[in-house]
Amino acid sequence: MAAVASERTPTVCVTGAGGYVASWLVRLLLTRGYAVHGTVRDLGDEKTAHLKRLPSASDPEGGLRLFRADLLDYDAMAAAIAGCQGVFHVATPVPSGNLTDPEREMLGPAVTGGPDRMRDKLWHIVDVRDVADALLLLYEAPGASGRHICAPHFVSARDLLRLLKRMYPGYPCINEESISDMDKPAPMTSDKLRKLGWSCRPLEETIADTVEFCEQAGFLGDLQGAHCRFPPVYNKI
Repeated sequence: MAAVASERTPTVCVTGAGGYVASWLVRLLLTRGYAVHGTVRDLGDEKTAHLKRLPSASDPEGGLRLFRADLLDYDAMAAAIAGCQGVFHVATPVPSGNLTDPEREMLGPAVTGGPDRMRDKLWHIVDVRDVADALLLLYEAPGASGRHICAPHFVSARDLLRLLKRMYPGYPCINEESISDMDKPAPMTSDKLRKLGWSCRPLEETIADTVEFCEQAGFLGDLQGAHCRFPPVYNKI
C-alpha cells in the first residue's frame, strides 16, 4: 500500500466494500477523513445499503462512492481505483461459472483449510473493529511491510464458555462436558502489530458488544426450551 502524501482529501479504494470486515474498514476510513471508493458486485443489492448510511458517507468533500466492479474485470477495477492513493484489497473472488460440487470445491477448503494444522488448537478471537484499526495502521505506518497477524486473544472452548456464564448468568448455556476442548496453543502472535502501536479491545468488551447486538437482533431467543448457544463454534475438526 502506498503512503498517503496528498494535500487534498486522501482517497483510497476498498474492494468488497459490502463485506463484514470491509464495512467496518470503510466506516473507520470515513471517520478519519478519507474519501473512499468502494467496489461491490451489485449496486442495487440491499446488502450494501448500510454503506450509504455510514457517518460521513455523503460528505461532499470526500465521502463514499460505490462502484460496480468484479475483481476479474480489469476496466471496472481500474475505474474504481482511479484517483486513489491506496487500495485495501478485502474482497474475495466469487466464481461466475458453474461448479460441479460447490460445497467441496469452495466451502470445504474455506472451512477446513489445513486440518492437520488446526487440530487440537485453541481458537484465536479478534474484534472486527480491531482488524479495521490494524489495516489502517499498516497503511499509514511508514515502512510497514510483510504479513501481520491480528489474533490477540486465544482461549479454550471451556474457558470461553465459563466467561460467557460469568458475564451472562441469566442465559442457559450448554454444559462443559458437551464440548470437545482444544488444549494446545496455536502458534500465533500479534507482537509485530503491537510494535507499530496497535492495541486491541479486551475480550470481555468484544463479547459484551456481540451479545448486545445478538439480543437486539433477536438471535438469542430460547426456542421451545432449547439452550441458547452463543457463539456456535468450537466443535473439534
